[in-house]
Order: sequence, then structure tokens, then C-alpha cells
Amino acid sequence: MGQGEIVEIAQGVLWPVVLYDEQQRPDAICVHSNDVGPSLIAQCAANLFHLCMFLQKRDSIPLVVINGTTKEEWKKRQNIEFGGTEMWRDLMLTRGAVPEEYILSTNIAVHTGAEADEFVRLAKERRWKTVVDVALPYHQLRCFLTMIQAMRRARYYLDVYNLTFPISSWTHQARRVLLGGAFEEGTYLNRIFGEHDRIARYTKEGKCATLADALAYLAKRGTGAWK
Repeated sequence: MGQGEIVEIAQGVLWPVVLYDEQQRPDAICVHSNDVGPSLIAQCAANLFHLCMFLQKRDSIPLVVINGTTKEEWKKRQNIEFGGTEMWRDLMLTRGAVPEEYILSTNIAVHTGAEADEFVRLAKERRWKTVVDVALPYHQLRCFLTMIQAMRRARYYLDVYNLTFPISSWTHQARRVLLGGAFEEGTYLNRIFGEHDRIARYTKEGKCATLADALAYLAKRGTGAWK
């Protein structure tokens, strides 16, 4: 069995976990920014609202952490699909019904790795123990692997659980700027194939945890034993 086949099998094992992860009461919900546009951000906000209401019934409303990069900052990078922190905050307040005092913004973070570092930095500063990591379905696995690597860099270990939400149209066309300035065109369905290669490349570069490390992390998550 070749290395490529091993990677595909490991990703096949991990995808169901990140898409249908168990849910625990978190200290914070960390939301990855993405080129989802207003309609899908509203959908995400509504999903977060239901989660917050569920947690409220359990006597705990978590903080919702959003990317602090502004619309203007994204425009400088020609990434016009990103709504910016202003749109996220507005929709969390109006569509998500998240109280303003429970919304926290990161510093500027213009890629997934920077977001993960910011989430872990805030967790370490505030002594959080458990977070829910939210992203689009095609992006969720890479976000999870990146969070594991960010925890290692910071030497601060959290219980990270995954949460995503249905996409109304997998054929939605979107254009975005990748790290380094290259453009990526295509549908959300196309992005799934791109993520396979991106995860493999970023793992080699040390930006993502290995798939084996992720499986080891999941086996010890919630026990306080993972280092």
C-alpha cells in the first residue's frame, strides 16, 4: 500500500468524525472565517443560535469567537468574498441572537493557521479547557488538524470538538485568494478535492498535525492525557 493510499484511508476515517462530532459544553465557540457570503453566514449564525440556546438550557452560554479581520483588510488582499468581522458580528447579533457581550474578536488573521493560533492564544489567556471549532464542511478537517498543531506550538492543550452546518448549494461558485496570492475558482464541491492535496502539503510543511497524530488526539480527547 502506497503513502497516498494510506493518507486517503486516514482522511476517510477522520472526515466522519469532524462532520458528525460529539458535542460537549464548551467555554467558547471558535468560528473560522470563510468566503461563504452573506446568505451562508446567516445560515451559520442561525445554527450557532440553536447551539447557544441548547447550551443556555444547560446553564452555560459560551463566548463566540470570530475572526477580527475587517472587510477593508480582506479587500487589500483582493479577497472580496470574505464578509469581514463586521458582517459576522452583525449577523451573530441579528440572525444568531448571540448577546453582544458574548462575541469576541481575534486579532487580524488572514489564513487558517493564523486563526488557529489566535483561538489558542485566547484560550490560553482565558484558561479555556474546551472549545467548539466551526467551519464549512469542506474546510472542517483542515481546521481541526491546524488547531492540533497550534496547540502544540503554544504548549496549551484543549479539548477541541468540531461543528459544521449544511450547505444549501454545493454548486455555489466562489472566487478566493489563497495564501501567497493565487486565485482559486470553482464550486464548494471542487474545494473538497483541493483540500485533500492541501492537507497533504501542509502536513509536510508542519502547518497541520499528521493524520496519525489526530487519531491519537481523538483517542485521548476529554481525558486530560493528550500532550
